Amino acid sequence: MPNGNCNLLSAESPTVQVFSLEMPGHREMPGHRERVVICEAKRFYPEVITVNWKLNGKMVETTSRNSDDTFTKLIYYHVHSTPDNEPEEISCEVQHETLFSPITKTHQVRYFSDQDKSCHLGLVALLGVMVTMAGIGVLLWVLVYKTNYFQRFMVSPIYGPETSNDNDKVSFYCVAFNCPEATEVTWCVTEAGGDIVTVSDRRTQDEEERLLGCDYTMRSENSKDKGLHKVITTLNFTPSVLKHRKTTIVCRFTSAGKTKEEKKEWSFTLRKKNVFINLVTN
Repeated sequence: MPNGNCNLLSAESPTVQVFSLEMPGHREMPGHRERVVICEAKRFYPEVITVNWKLNGKMVETTSRNSDDTFTKLIYYHVHSTPDNEPEEISCEVQHETLFSPITKTHQVRYFSDQDKSCHLGLVALLGVMVTMAGIGVLLWVLVYKTNYFQRFMVSPIYGPETSNDNDKVSFYCVAFNCPEATEVTWCVTEAGGDIVTVSDRRTQDEEERLLGCDYTMRSENSKDKGLHKVITTLNFTPSVLKHRKTTIVCRFTSAGKTKEEKKEWSFTLRKKNVFINLVTN
């Protein structure tokens, strides 16, 4: 122990949450929905942790360091609807040296095809006849549109806010997939007073200096499947009535020179020391 100096680090047990996000329709599964199930273990120390999906033995791992030197691990898994639309259960199991036994969180995923959402078969038949009568011109337009559409990547709506039991922060999520190249992500928050805060995963030195002491943080996790990139991104901050009573949140993805973005209007109110989140509109 040179110079009598000693660093004392205390162990922190993780908190775990599991939730799912619905994606736009996938080109390989017309008429069905795709969901991304997310498992997040937060604010644990030391870094060594094991997080597993209990579904077909598949696992995706990523870890990030927090500003207080604890860590966060976020994994996600794509689940598709089954032919009979039966609900599926997916469990996330977290093991850490601070735990006497693993933490297991289970989430039930229920899918509905577009056909399931139709309440009247007679109306469906009538619409089918009308579409047929529209002629070859409409079919050709659909084919051209479909070809051009799937040359571009797709972006989900902004989901959230998700709240944490261990702090006052809120989290917003957004997912892009079918990206032709590695994707740059930018979050823009317009606060109630008109101030605009921009957080990007590829910040310049000037942007880093402007963000010093800023409460907004983000992280993005990338993966690659069949030559296309997928990215899930998270924006975290501590809300306040002064700044966030009326807020516009924009998530922007840029890939191969093309940009797509989603916007969410959100308001925050505080009542009797309890946080109430009020979604205004998507």
